[in-house]
Amino acid sequence: MKKILISLSVFFIGFSFAANDTSSSISGSVNVPGATITVEHVPTGSTKSSTANDSGNFNFSGLRPGGPYVVTASAAGFNTERVDNVYLTLAESNSFDVVLVSSSAIEDVVVTGVRSGIVSSGPGSTITEEDIALTASIDKGLGDFLKRDSRFAVQGSFRDVQISALGANNRYNNFTIDGVAANDPLGLNANGFASVRNPISVETLAQIRVDFAPYSVTKGNFGGANINAVTKSGTNEFSGKVYGYETDQDNVGDVNGEPINQFADETKGFVFGGPIIEDKMFFFVGYEESERFSPSNSQPIAAEDEAELLQIKDFLMQRYNYDAGWPIFNAPPESQEQTLVKLDYNVNDNHRLEFIYQDTQDINIREYDRPNLNYVFSSHYYVYPIDRQKETISYIGDLSDDLSVEAKYTGISYKNDQDSLGGENFGHHRITLQSGEYVYPTSEQYRSANETNIDEDILNLKATLLRGNHTISVGYDYHEKFVSNLFIAFENGRWRWDSVDDFVNGNLDGLNTLLVIKPVDGNLMTGAAIVDIEMSTFYIEDVVDVSDILTLNFGVRVDSIDQPRNVGSENAAFEALAGFSNTTPLDSQVIQPRFGYKLDISNTKLISGMDRIEGAELSGGIGIFSGRVPQVWMTNPAANTGVATVFAGSWMMDFDGIDIRDYYDGLNLQALLPDSAANEYGPNSDLSAYAGAGPAVANHPDFNVPSDLKMSIDLDLYLRGGARLSMNYIKSEVQDAVNFTDLGVENSDVVQVAADGRTIYSEEYTQNIVMSNTSKGGMEAFTMSIDKQFDNGINAFASYTNTDSDSLWDGSQARAQSLYRGTARADALTPSLGESAWNTDHRLIAGLDYVMNEGSNRATTFSLFWNAQSGRPYSYTWRRYSLFDYDDNVLAYIPGANDPNVVYSGISEAAVLSHIEKLGLSDRAGSIAPRNIGNGDYYRSLDMRIAQEIPGFMDDDKFVLYFDAVNVLNFFNDSDGVRYFKGSTQEILETDGLDAEGRWIITGVRDETSFVDFNSSSYRFQLGFSYEF
Repeated sequence: MKKILISLSVFFIGFSFAANDTSSSISGSVNVPGATITVEHVPTGSTKSSTANDSGNFNFSGLRPGGPYVVTASAAGFNTERVDNVYLTLAESNSFDVVLVSSSAIEDVVVTGVRSGIVSSGPGSTITEEDIALTASIDKGLGDFLKRDSRFAVQGSFRDVQISALGANNRYNNFTIDGVAANDPLGLNANGFASVRNPISVETLAQIRVDFAPYSVTKGNFGGANINAVTKSGTNEFSGKVYGYETDQDNVGDVNGEPINQFADETKGFVFGGPIIEDKMFFFVGYEESERFSPSNSQPIAAEDEAELLQIKDFLMQRYNYDAGWPIFNAPPESQEQTLVKLDYNVNDNHRLEFIYQDTQDINIREYDRPNLNYVFSSHYYVYPIDRQKETISYIGDLSDDLSVEAKYTGISYKNDQDSLGGENFGHHRITLQSGEYVYPTSEQYRSANETNIDEDILNLKATLLRGNHTISVGYDYHEKFVSNLFIAFENGRWRWDSVDDFVNGNLDGLNTLLVIKPVDGNLMTGAAIVDIEMSTFYIEDVVDVSDILTLNFGVRVDSIDQPRNVGSENAAFEALAGFSNTTPLDSQVIQPRFGYKLDISNTKLISGMDRIEGAELSGGIGIFSGRVPQVWMTNPAANTGVATVFAGSWMMDFDGIDIRDYYDGLNLQALLPDSAANEYGPNSDLSAYAGAGPAVANHPDFNVPSDLKMSIDLDLYLRGGARLSMNYIKSEVQDAVNFTDLGVENSDVVQVAADGRTIYSEEYTQNIVMSNTSKGGMEAFTMSIDKQFDNGINAFASYTNTDSDSLWDGSQARAQSLYRGTARADALTPSLGESAWNTDHRLIAGLDYVMNEGSNRATTFSLFWNAQSGRPYSYTWRRYSLFDYDDNVLAYIPGANDPNVVYSGISEAAVLSHIEKLGLSDRAGSIAPRNIGNGDYYRSLDMRIAQEIPGFMDDDKFVLYFDAVNVLNFFNDSDGVRYFKGSTQEILETDGLDAEGRWIITGVRDETSFVDFNSSSYRFQLGFSYEF
């Protein structure tokens, strides 16, 4: 008796074969060379056929993710065999071994197969449409779904969500939709997306694929995680969904007894798809709009301050007809509209075309200058609009049984023009009240000249060739980006007033100051960063099916990025200081060899002897990965030349015979400079007399974009009863990371060496910043997870990740100057390796999904998700002591008993040492506190979703009603589920600086300060519905 065995391996050997990760593939071998293998995508009726080569191998690429697919194998004189219900995972390959038996033989036919699960060519995971449907979420943010993987740490919500992968900067992730980048094109948004809310509606998504270290060279351009979402497509059946969900302040809990003063969030939309020509052409469209009222952060008005606030408001209205609004302010709604149109055309069995159009419109109202601590009038808030369009056309074709090709072109347009609600044409004023409180009654200082326009053209080409047991992929990507980023701070003036009377009467003297930055010729675009960036990638890869149990892949990827012309304007003073020009364009190339393997170890002596283990797979690899950085860092040299704009202050201006109040609007401040002259842009627009002496920002000529050496090993154990236990270890070492140096400080004199060893320079901060590289930093992480699907409809999973990530710079800001100043360190030129600001040491998650009556139109779903994670790190610093401009970023010295490096003034040694002990820092006595050794409090939350299906108007239609409860712990006790966090620094000791002997003069102590994240801490309930047809 002979057997036919068609096996869809339980332990899939898979690598990404799809350029830009938009499709999946099927590969394998058959015992009859020349056999015909056919793959049919059931929903669309599209088929592909291939003839097995002389080695019996076959490969199908460019397949739509999901399914179901039907795979058949046939040959003359042999029975035709078939496997149904094959489901494909995005960017992965499912492997078959097919044995055909002669049709004349007497046989017993055995067909074995399983539905595909999460498959990776390195550490990663796949989030399916089902996972999305099971997850409780208020705003359907992508972070809510990504946090089902314990290697992500998600903090915040809505536009402030921060998604960090294994301790990496949240802006180092690469997020793509249908293989095309959807990252923030400059890198200003905390969420890293090119939109305020989600960059795409989750209702349009078929799958999300996450990779942390994919050893396929087809993937790259990330330092944290590669997150790729693929959209749904139309099929031969008309289907769609109409949906809506909303919540408001009545469904939001108190936090420590404090209620939310305003909140509402409403989303509605639809998706619809179907055939245009059956089996040939299909469409899919989606539209979603949302509106959100955010809680007000305005601090209450003290009775003692109200009269002065009214005086300011009345003065602005009476003299300028300027309506400043009021400090108690409920911001107008923030809104988003998203449109997706997708067309698929099967030209024939071997050729397919795809067109995608996506439009995103965001209007977001943002605050500045901390209205929870200061009096911020409504005019000081600003509008952050985003207008983004993307068009993509793709071709996927099989030129022969052994050769397939893919080609794609994408055009992207992005616009963002920021303005204060009070208008961009009024100066920025800060006034100090008699109580000491600050007031911001007019426009915000960074919005008078703040506008971005970006155009991108992207070309992707790929060919896949099957030769024997080798699958060879060759690809080329070209990405051209034009950036026009206008950002001039203080362009309408930054005024500081020591009293209301001084402001009202125009007394600009003493502590009252005016700063302004103007373009040297009066043309705003002269001060803009206008940059061309060209990025290209070439890769070649060989995936070798060594045997039924072992697959290897070898590849090399070369990423190049350059600016084809000099950036900005030449600054002779900077060149004399640096020895190279500030206009040096970026020219970087990273060669990335990679190796990966997958080995089925089920039949090894160790595994086969374990009764509870049905099978096991070992995988891993090693390789270089080039990371992305916020593009705004690359535009800094063009925006900060020191010659395109003029920085001026009130000490340079002539106020004789004028009423300074006539200049409060900031429109003609250059007229106050006595040597201003007339030109085509105005009577006082020529400021060339003041140009040429400013600081500049530059790329070092040898600067390279960041890259890391990563290595990992994964062990997957498939247990009897259907459970899967997975363990992953991943390690990375920095090859090149971004480093910042102030050349003015570096070339200044040493004026003192403190008793604790740090150096004090004659120049603290000159703003002559150079971006170069460092090789310091790295990461280690271990993850263990288990999941099981029970026969009774229950799915349970749990996962734990421990991460230790170190970096030299925190990298939380956008401007080079702020990046340099913003990382805590001992002195201006000594950054120290420390725990990454984004690191989460421990994260434990667990979930339970239960579906009753699955498969009917009356199914009930109940889901729970529990999360516990440690807080982010922070540094211990001196109180208001500056060595590099920021007065809260100088690492504190921790004194010990009878410490010769400190003296005390106004406080006893005993009081200071008691404070140090209370902070748990006694073991650091006698040393400078290392960066980021503090850790925030643990945070725990429990989310729940209940969904009920109800039969619709037609047989296959259904209503779905669902109830989401986020942070249920806070519902039962308003002090539970509260997320406390600390800033990046904690000022723990007060000082008057150094005495003549270099000893620290300690004058006081300060307790740590914690804040409450109200968005994450309050419970939130939401009702939603959909009608699916």
